[in-house]
Amino acid sequence: MIISMKDVWDAAKKKHRAYVLEKIAMAEQLVGKSALTSQTLKDLLKQHAKDLATGSPATLRGLINKVEAAALSGDGLKTFHKEASRVFNYDAFTNKDAIGWNAYDLCKLANQTLCPYCHQSFAFTIQRGHRGRGFRPTIDHFYPKAEYPYLSLSLFNLVPSCYTCNASLKGSINFHTNPHLHPFEDEEVIDFVFDLDAYLAWRSAPTADLEIKVRHIGGASTAGKADNSIRTFMLDERYVPHMGHFSRFAECVYHWSPDLLAIWKETLKIDVSEAVLLNFDREGYRDEMLGAVKRAIYDSLRNGSA
Repeated sequence: MIISMKDVWDAAKKKHRAYVLEKIAMAEQLVGKSALTSQTLKDLLKQHAKDLATGSPATLRGLINKVEAAALSGDGLKTFHKEASRVFNYDAFTNKDAIGWNAYDLCKLANQTLCPYCHQSFAFTIQRGHRGRGFRPTIDHFYPKAEYPYLSLSLFNLVPSCYTCNASLKGSINFHTNPHLHPFEDEEVIDFVFDLDAYLAWRSAPTADLEIKVRHIGGASTAGKADNSIRTFMLDERYVPHMGHFSRFAECVYHWSPDLLAIWKETLKIDVSEAVLLNFDREGYRDEMLGAVKRAIYDSLRNGSA
């Protein structure tokens, strides 16, 4: 996880809660008709309806622990999974032709447009008309729906992400048993190092290697999760193809020093911001593709007084 996006679903929370609670209410009506037989599931729906809809990541982990404490096995586990999948029907939710709230409606309200796992791919939604052609980001079930079908529609288990991170790299890895940084819960404890000495050597001899290194900057409590995220999403390798772009950006930052910028403004009497000249806003790095890496380059050059 490169970008923390704890507020990504703020605009969607109320509507999504109503949608999931309606599904739970419909399921509870089936109890007397023998269509819902798993006592564990019935207890979960009755006691934790709101948590299942919009519970925090920590709350969802608590629900996982509660279900696992029931020690379901054999036919009991199969029935629980089958009935939970029917109550929390993710396939119906992702059908863009479905009437009412669906995955397209949800993703349209996301306030972030980049994949939080890699920050190098877009994750936004475009749709022509209300049910027309379009596309949306893939939705990663942070805690996989195959193992935890009762969390299939839990809002804070749904991470808008890119296909590469979700399907190609994460795949079936279980982030509950194999903890990773959570975009909705953890701080940005993965950072990048731009070697200033290597850059200055590169300026003298452009055949030299430039390198972006990934590092963990948090405490011991997040070290394991950060290492897992770096490994799963191949963060050590993913930015190498962008080194040409990064070197050009570094050159812009190097040449447009604060002193030169002040002289240029004074000489030409043009009031233009550094963000315009660099095509990069240090404070808005979260909203720019590869912005976290570019922030590291910017800070290294500015703080190193290159």
